[in-house]
Amino acid sequence: FSSEEVIGRPKVEVAAALIASINGAVEVTAIQKRVGPDDLVGILSGAAAAVDALDGIPSRFALSDAAAAVKVPLVHGSVAGFAGQVATMGPGAGGFTAIFGDREHLPEQGVEVSLGNLPGVVGAVASLQTVEVIKILTGRGEPIIGRLLFMDLEAVTFDFLDI
Repeated sequence: FSSEEVIGRPKVEVAAALIASINGAVEVTAIQKRVGPDDLVGILSGAAAAVDALDGIPSRFALSDAAAAVKVPLVHGSVAGFAGQVATMGPGAGGFTAIFGDREHLPEQGVEVSLGNLPGVVGAVASLQTVEVIKILTGRGEPIIGRLLFMDLEAVTFDFLDI
């Protein structure tokens, strides 16, 4: 959703406008506020899926907890340099501990702070997350539940890891 033309505008406003311009039949509810764990449960109530497009590790755990509380599958994606990863976690799966480690001893952000987020890798991860959500919504195909798809786009390798 980023471009030089939208610098300084709220991300939710830009995202809602872009989505509406692509498909006017899509209903977007943009919520612009700093949310805490209790807010997330309310936001996710009634949702068919949650998508992790966050950049902080504690916020990922909070989203995972809220998704589990309302029994909503969570589609995770993250990027660091040329690497990206995608996983779909069923309600209550607890996959972030397997991916990131014990939540009590984690930094706010990971290695992406030093490696950056390359647009092509971000696009690849976002595309795969979109397909995972489509599988959840339509019941077609098999979401990658219980596994983490790890991709190294510098070496062009894709590996699945059990979580």
